[in-house]
Amino acid sequence: MGILTKAAYDTLACASMEEGLALTGVTDFMALVIDVAVAPPSATDLRATTHLRADMPVMIMTAGHSEVGTAVAALRDGYHDFITPPFDERLIQAIERASETPR
Repeated sequence: MGILTKAAYDTLACASMEEGLALTGVTDFMALVIDVAVAPPSATDLRATTHLRADMPVMIMTAGHSEVGTAVAALRDGYHDFITPPFDERLIQAIERASETPR
């Protein structure tokens, strides 16, 4: 995520949801930014399966276009925010709000 790197955030891209989840147990992340279009388990299923894990960082969902139903479901499921393009200052602001949220 180039916008986050330009804003001086360290970022790590994962090839799969499983890879990212495995890293949450060994790396301290401020937030996870997850695209709604990820392969199974889906981003909407992810929060339901991880909400009880004490080591889970705040989760932010992104989507290529505005999907009101998905956004509402994501927020109800416990995602901290739902961001659509352009991923500019809004994504940085979501990360900053996430850093202020207790886990």
